[in-house]
Amino acid sequence: MEEEKLNNVPKVINANLCDSEFFGAVMKSREAYECVLSILMDEPELKLKSVRVEDPIYNEEGQRAVRLDTYALEVVDRQFNTEMQNDTAHDDIMKRSRYYQSLMDSHILKAGPKRYKDMRDTVIIFITQKDIFGKDIAEYVCRPEFESHSDIAVSDGTKRIFFNMESLNGREELVSLLQYMKKTDINNPYVTSRDERILKLDTIVNEVRQSTEWEENSMSIYVRSREEGRQEIIMRIINNIVNRSDETDVDQIADQLQVIMKIDHQTAKSYVETYNNKNLQIR
Repeated sequence: MEEEKLNNVPKVINANLCDSEFFGAVMKSREAYECVLSILMDEPELKLKSVRVEDPIYNEEGQRAVRLDTYALEVVDRQFNTEMQNDTAHDDIMKRSRYYQSLMDSHILKAGPKRYKDMRDTVIIFITQKDIFGKDIAEYVCRPEFESHSDIAVSDGTKRIFFNMESLNGREELVSLLQYMKKTDINNPYVTSRDERILKLDTIVNEVRQSTEWEENSMSIYVRSREEGRQEIIMRIINNIVNRSDETDVDQIADQLQVIMKIDHQTAKSYVETYNNKNLQIR
């Protein structure tokens, strides 16, 4: 049975960099993150001082407000937050990036300089599969400017950059990197550049794929996704029961679910109660 489960996992183990869990696992390597950022920023000499993955940022109440996918501090004290954002249809990415920016700024002020001029420069990077702005370019740079005088640079130390894997229009090494993230195979025909940073990144990717840590993480992701998929199916079944029969009694619905799913009554009832908490339709 365990061997059968393992045989079902390879697609997770061989995940692409566009998968946030795998992206985080690879970006734990400072060398890998340097390769990615130096291409994204078009700064071949970019060097990082430190890297943190799944880094929590806390609000004023001391509660975790957001978890950054990957955070890096450059040797010249510029800081980066890079997010692999696949769900762009159900979220406002611009406002999300603004929120991340504000949290990082408040975090800096609480932990560091007392003078605003000493604040670190910050770059917020979002990488998406879809071209959310629809202009068919791989890179969109967002900087503050004066509405009446766009020729005046606003040098407040912030920059937000949005990259997408849909467009093929951009620097060759940038487009190749984004296409490599989309389908993480060095033989991907859309990876036309053999930039040494992409080759180095590919070496690290293969090392992570073969590591025991990633194999264990893959199994965890696989099991979690299976359970999430099962729960979604059960919620749909309960919804059909409610809509078809106008049944409102928890136990009666649980009885029907128990027969359909071949589960015990208590488990069925817990699913119905979960549905009830979300929909407030039954008692």
